[in-house]
Amino acid sequence: TITPRMCCYFIFAVVFLFLILTIFFYGTKIISFYNSANRFYCFKYLLLVLILKFRKIQNKYNKNESNQAGYGVKSFKSIANMDCVQVLSNDEQAIDAVYMNAANKFGWHFIAGVVRQNNGIVNSLFYLKVPGIGLLQAPKLPDTFSVLPKDKVGTFSTNYLTFVPIQAMTLWKVSYRGPMRLLGDSKRKFNVKLEATFKSKLKVFDFDVDMKDNTIIKSISCEPWSISYFKRLKDYHQTHYEQHGELNGSVSIDGVHFDLLLNCMRDHSYGRRDWTLFHRYILHIFTLEDGTKGNVGIVCAPSMFTRLEIGYIYLPNGTLLPLESIDLSFYQHGEAGTPPLDYGFTFKAGGETYLVQVIVKESAEFYYGNNWEARIVENLCRFVVNGIEGWGATEWQYRNYTSRRTEIKPGYRKDQY
Repeated sequence: TITPRMCCYFIFAVVFLFLILTIFFYGTKIISFYNSANRFYCFKYLLLVLILKFRKIQNKYNKNESNQAGYGVKSFKSIANMDCVQVLSNDEQAIDAVYMNAANKFGWHFIAGVVRQNNGIVNSLFYLKVPGIGLLQAPKLPDTFSVLPKDKVGTFSTNYLTFVPIQAMTLWKVSYRGPMRLLGDSKRKFNVKLEATFKSKLKVFDFDVDMKDNTIIKSISCEPWSISYFKRLKDYHQTHYEQHGELNGSVSIDGVHFDLLLNCMRDHSYGRRDWTLFHRYILHIFTLEDGTKGNVGIVCAPSMFTRLEIGYIYLPNGTLLPLESIDLSFYQHGEAGTPPLDYGFTFKAGGETYLVQVIVKESAEFYYGNNWEARIVENLCRFVVNGIEGWGATEWQYRNYTSRRTEIKPGYRKDQY
C-alpha cells in the first residue's frame, strides 16, 4: 500500500534530482546538432524510468476522454475519438494530419497526405507510380499549400484529394479526381480518377504508449534539462499512430483502367507542429515477401531531442513489436542534403537483429509548411532485410532555410474563415 509519507519521499527525491540536473550540461556534440551522453546521463536515465512507469500506471487506471496526451498517456481511451477529424485548437500551429504510403512488388506506389490547419489552410501531397507510365504527381507539387473552400473545412480534403474515415482503426476511403503530371516532364498531363479503400485488422502502433521506454529515455537523457526544456516537450507534443493494411481499389488514367492492391501504411497525427523545430528525420516504410512489415527511423528536433529512435515491425503472424534500437546515424547519411541511393543499417526488435539494405529506384521532393520550412525527399525503394526481398519507400526530411518559390493564393485572408 502506498502511504502519504512514501509519496512525499518520492516527490522530494524527484525535486532534488531535478534541481541538480537542471544545470545545462552537454555531452560531446557531433556536427553542431547531435548531442551525446553527458556525465549525468545515468542519473537522468534512472529518473526518467521512474517517471514513465508512473505515467503508464496513470494511463492504465485513469479515464482520459479529452485530448491530454503525452509520453506514456493515450490521447483518448476511445478509438472512435482518436481515428476521426479532430477539433483544432486556436493555436496557429495546430494540425490534424492523415497520410498513406503504399506499394507492391510489381512497382506500384501510392503516397498521399492532407494536413489540416486553422483558417482553411491545408498542406497536401499526392504521388502515384504507375508501371509503364512513370511517377505522376499532383499539379501544385512541390508546393503543398492550398486554401480550402468553406464547404470542405473540417474534412480531410483538397480540391482533388479526399480521405474519409468509415470505421475507426479498420476502414478508410480515399479518392482523387483531377489532373496529374509526369515527374520530370511537366508537359505530360493525365486525367486521374482513383477510388480505393484502406482495410486493416492489425493492431495500431500508438507512439504515445507503444514505444519502448528505453528509446525515449535514451533520447531525453542526452539533452540538457531545464524547466523550459520540459515545457517545450509538453507544448509541442503530437499524438501520432500508425497502422499497416491493404489499399484496394481502382484507378483510371486518361480512361485506361487499372486495379489496385497495395501494402499500405496509414498514419494520423494531431497536436501542435512547428516545422522550424525539425532539423532532420529519416523513415523507412517497408513490406517483405514473407509478410513482415514496418516503419523504422530516427528524428532530430534539436530543441527537444537530437536523436530519437522510433518505429516498429509486424511479424508475418501480425505480432506488433516496438523498435529497441537502430544504428543509423544522421551525420553519416545525407547530412549535406542529398540522401544516399544505396546504403544499409541494422535495427533490433523483439530481441532479434535485422540487417537492412536500401536501394533507391526513384525520388521526388516537396515542401511542407506555409513558408516551405521543411523539404521532404520521398524515395521509392527496394528493400532487402535479412536476405528477404521487399518494397516500400523512405522519407528524408531536411530543414529548409530558403523561402517559398511560389506565392500564396492572392486575396487570401484569415478572417474569411
